[in-house]
Amino acid sequence: MTERRPIPIDLHTLFRGYCRMKEQWGLLVHLPENFEPDRTDLGELSHLEHVRLATGYLFDDAFSDHARQTSMQAFADGDAFFFGSEQEVNLWYDQVVGDDGPTQANPYTGPIRVYAMTCNDQGEWQTENT
Repeated sequence: MTERRPIPIDLHTLFRGYCRMKEQWGLLVHLPENFEPDRTDLGELSHLEHVRLATGYLFDDAFSDHARQTSMQAFADGDAFFFGSEQEVNLWYDQVVGDDGPTQANPYTGPIRVYAMTCNDQGEWQTENT
């Protein structure tokens, strides 16, 4: 009997496939790999508060239920959100402060950066904030 080798698949491939399969625009966000909750350069705000400020929305309003149910570890690994149009996904993407620094939609200048990328409804990468 021939042994079958496992086929690896990463989060980005799954994300793109879901966008294509459901014909929806997607936003993938996650904390950088150097996520350090015990950082000393955060000032008086908690690490979680900095993450909230850097995303502008993930812990507010429409996403509040999701945020309460999601651990920081899961968010660090990556969360995906799906939208019906390019305009809608870009509205949310533009609020994420990544390595490019503050955006027109989010002036946050603190030490935390959140990675974000978008995918169109055909499963093709569109934007990335690095």
